[in-house]
Amino acid sequence: MTKDTKAGAEEAVAKELQGRVEEFNKELIPLLGKYELGLGASAFINPNGTVGARPIMFDAKKKETDKPDEVTATPAKEEGKVVKG
Repeated sequence: MTKDTKAGAEEAVAKELQGRVEEFNKELIPLLGKYELGLGASAFINPNGTVGARPIMFDAKKKETDKPDEVTATPAKEEGKVVKG
């Protein structure tokens, strides 16, 4: 394998990896604010003998929304202070 061929192959692998990362991000980013995600990677051997990794999502739980504090019509009273009204 010549240097040019090797450089071309490395560039193709880099472009493929970049495409997979961008696709994964398109699916992942909208979920970040809504779900607690368990993320990982699955290792594999490429046909050319190099090690690669595929991102995987193994768990997703919907986040509990924060409930607003209860609002009451009566004024708050502080201990030891007289509130004039």
